[in-house]
Amino acid sequence: MPEPTSPKNDNIEIVIALGNSRQTYRIRSSLRFERFFEVYLSRHQELADRNLTFSFDGTVLRGSDTPESIGIYNKAVIQAQPMGVTG
Repeated sequence: MPEPTSPKNDNIEIVIALGNSRQTYRIRSSLRFERFFEVYLSRHQELADRNLTFSFDGTVLRGSDTPESIGIYNKAVIQAQPMGVTG
């Protein structure tokens, strides 16, 4: 019988909670944050024509970042903070 293996990194989810909201977002650790931005905007159509900025632990989240590129690892639950909405 083969030994069990670790789950693939692309199957591990990062949970993002925003501010005091009870709403959470889940992304795969291998995906870029641009997917999170897309999902957030799909739920908040009123912000679709504006630039959103989020931060985590003092780091500005860019769409091109991945969780691992800014030091967030498997099965993390992070608290992202909307920094501002411009537009």
